Amino acid sequence: MKRFEFSLLLLMLCGALGFLPSCLTEQRDDDDSADDDDSADDDDTADDDDTAEEAPTFTEVWTTVLSSNCSCHSDGAGGWAHNNSPEDAYAILVGVASTQASGLNRIEPGDPAASYLVNKLDGSHSSVGGNGSRMPRNLPQLSQPLRGMIREWIAAGARDD
Repeated sequence: MKRFEFSLLLLMLCGALGFLPSCLTEQRDDDDSADDDDSADDDDTADDDDTAEEAPTFTEVWTTVLSSNCSCHSDGAGGWAHNNSPEDAYAILVGVASTQASGLNRIEPGDPAASYLVNKLDGSHSSVGGNGSRMPRNLPQLSQPLRGMIREWIAAGARDD
């Protein structure tokens, strides 16, 4: 019995000091199911497909949000016109200085919080030095999922596809 107690005490001491072999302490990222691909980039979801959800593309943002909710800007209202063209919209939004909030771009790739468009959609534009109305003007605020889609696209680098 003393040998067991000594072994247990030694094991506890080694564990407390961080000397346990990695095979005893390693935590696996996946659930070891038969359909798991056992790749190193497991996303810890139950579906075991090990793929993270991709950020929306600009085409998705244009089709789902901008083309149907930014009609005021189709002909130049607010200082810019997308002319109902995703190419024109991208060119006048991404990396272009805001005309209403000094020091901010309309869309700052990789940084939704520093993107004036996000502030206009959230109604927080005056807190960053902007003016005018929340967008879309005279319409209900865009839903959180739609605004989230824009944030995700911007956070992923606001790439043009």
